Amino acid sequence: MYRDFNDYEIIYMISENNSDNFKILYEKYKPLIYKIVSEYKNIFKKYGYDIDDLMQLGYISLYKSSNYYNESKPSRFI
Repeated sequence: MYRDFNDYEIIYMISENNSDNFKILYEKYKPLIYKIVSEYKNIFKKYGYDIDDLMQLGYISLYKSSNYYNESKPSRFI
C-alpha cells in the first residue's frame, strides 16, 4: 500500500492525526530500520539491549521525525 504514496503525501496524511497513516510510513521504512539495527545489534548487546529494543528506538525516531517535519527545512526528516 505504501508504494501508492510518496514521502510527502504520507507526511501530509500523518499531519491529519490519523494513526493509520503512520502505519503506511512504518511499513515503508521498516526494512531500513531493521538494516540499521542489524548493523548495531552486536555493539549494543553488551549494554543489555536486544534487537527488539533497538527496533523500538528506530520506530520512535521515525515517529518523532514525521511529527516534526517542516517542509521549509527538509533536512530534519530522517
